[in-house]
Amino acid sequence: MSEIREERRKKQFIIAVLVIALSCLTILTAPGQQLRQNSTQKNDSDAAKAMPSREIELSITPVVWSSVSGSYEATARYKEGVPVLFELVLTDRMEKPTDVDMSIGNHLFQWRPRLVKDGNHVPYRKGANEKLEKVDNEIEPFHGSRVSYRLEPGTPKRVGFLPLDDWYDLPLAPGQYELTFWYRFWGKEKPAKSNAVTFEIVPLT
Repeated sequence: MSEIREERRKKQFIIAVLVIALSCLTILTAPGQQLRQNSTQKNDSDAAKAMPSREIELSITPVVWSSVSGSYEATARYKEGVPVLFELVLTDRMEKPTDVDMSIGNHLFQWRPRLVKDGNHVPYRKGANEKLEKVDNEIEPFHGSRVSYRLEPGTPKRVGFLPLDDWYDLPLAPGQYELTFWYRFWGKEKPAKSNAVTFEIVPLT
């Protein structure tokens, strides 16, 4: 019996030593893991800071065609089924003029909207995510022709109008919406983020 008790004590002692060793190992390696995580985060942050950027302001405005004035007018309300359109304006906030290139007929890849309905994110329509993922992995994603705009310091420049049908299923259902656009420059630059605009889709009655 004494030999059995002695054997049990040895096993308990060995288990206790192993537990202590593992605890020490965890304590010693945790700072290293944290340092590696901090280093990775720092590298990602440095990469973002290293990305070229220009102080170009993007402003979007929901508009609707007016047969009375014969032009587009700002609006905050659309009737269900009426095309939802946004005026795009770029302003150079730098001291010198600058040029921006815009894709013709391929704006799906250069503009990225984020639409929220009644506080909930609206997903892109079927197939859009796959197209965007594909182009994001291409070395030269902007195919086709393009037009160049000269931006003068402090002078707003309207660069066009944009619907939402390339990204979302239309017509939009009645409700309250909020939209933000990101404009991806032709080169590898930090995108310009627009103001957030709100609008309402009202049902036909």
